Amino acid sequence: MKDKDNGVCHLPEFVEEEAEEFIIQFEKVATIKEWDKSDWAILVQSKFKGKAIEAYVCLSMSESVDYETVKEAVLKTVEMDPEVYRRRFRDIKKISEQTHLEVARECRMRFDRWCKSEEVKTVDDIRQLVLLEHFKSLVHPEITVSMK
Repeated sequence: MKDKDNGVCHLPEFVEEEAEEFIIQFEKVATIKEWDKSDWAILVQSKFKGKAIEAYVCLSMSESVDYETVKEAVLKTVEMDPEVYRRRFRDIKKISEQTHLEVARECRMRFDRWCKSEEVKTVDDIRQLVLLEHFKSLVHPEITVSMK
């Protein structure tokens, strides 16, 4: 494993509300530092706090060494489901300090995360996703709850 300790200490602190951003940063650092992917699960868990630690502890021994399983468990625990991604995308507002390019980048990033969480792979999948979202906005909230 190359330069493991130096990279881990340079990772940001884990904050539940920013779990997804933390995971992205972790994966970038791990890739740049050329860490062996088989070590990622043990390295990432060293930064967990709160619900993320609870999610990790609940995993079996074999699950706890699989990075993708650890990542999925943590994101599910901090409620990073498709609805959260959809709301984050729809709630984007430009603040005065942001450039238009920064807002456009944020829109693209949040839309991509929403689509990924919904396992969108084709144009027809996107069409279905947008149509379903729009339909849900037209019907009574009690009906949309039963549609999930």
